[in-house]
This record gives sequence, structure tokens and C-alpha cells, in this order.
Amino acid sequence: MLWGTILANGPGGNCGGAVTSRGFNLDTDGTCHLAGSGDIIGSDPKLGPLGDNGGPTYTHKLLDGSAAIDSSDPGAHSRMVTHSYT
Repeated sequence: MLWGTILANGPGGNCGGAVTSRGFNLDTDGTCHLAGSGDIIGSDPKLGPLGDNGGPTYTHKLLDGSAAIDSSDPGAHSRMVTHSYT
């Protein structure tokens, strides 16, 4: 089950079959057969190279013109849970 995920540039396709979508995902090639609210299919996410973009792990920065910019669930921030690991 996916929510708010970018699926891009998978060798042989992003998915091997249908995936359950909770919405607001981006699939570059349509192989995931997404049907959730806000899903984007067949669009280039315009990802930068893997790098230190200011967090605990390396990430791919969204470049200007990315379809993923401002395309998340508008209510997501009110539902996010913060975890503390000590």
C-alpha cells in the first residue's frame, strides 16, 4: 500500500503489477496501475542526483518543474506522527 510515494526509473518497469494506492503517488511509467486520489501517472518527477539535502539520509531533490512539487495530500501535515528514537 502506497501513499505519497514517487516510483521512477525502475529497471523493467516501476511495478510488477497493480499496487494499492492510498493516493498522492507519482508513477513515471504506469506499471503500478495507481487509482488513488491525487495519483499522477506518466509524468517525469524531475529528480536531482542523490545527495545531502538537509536531513538524516541522502535524498533526491525535486527539481524545478517537477510534477511532485505541491502535489501531496493537503491534509497530510495535520495527520503526521513524529517518532523519537533514543
